Amino acid sequence: MIPPRVCSLTMPALGGGGSILTVPALVYAVGENPPFILHVGYKVTGEILHHLMDGVNPEELEVARLAASKAAGRDVVVRGRWMGRSLRLEVDLPVPADARVGDVAAAGQHVETAIFDALPTARQVICRPCLSPGSAPR
Repeated sequence: MIPPRVCSLTMPALGGGGSILTVPALVYAVGENPPFILHVGYKVTGEILHHLMDGVNPEELEVARLAASKAAGRDVVVRGRWMGRSLRLEVDLPVPADARVGDVAAAGQHVETAIFDALPTARQVICRPCLSPGSAPR
């Protein structure tokens, strides 16, 4: 159980992204087991810094890529970044040169829906049509 003085020292810092300040407070408050506290602080700080640097887990990108590729019927490229607490994904959707605008828009909507269904953490999906390899405009 966490002693009450630990909660009063750390809980306000956790909500405001102050995990870097939380570690010294925990070490001060819980003197009997500092290695465990430092390990937890290291893991939490690493996760927060990863998000602050717009890092996206490769597993999430792979789930999005597989869902988009299945919906599009061909391989697609997916890029992502965290913007605050929102995961934003960009999909390069290959389309033939003679595709009609309505068909491309419908395919993009289908890909977006597939990604949202497969990856609930995604908040925004942007599909960008690009020419399929080997389908140069005439």
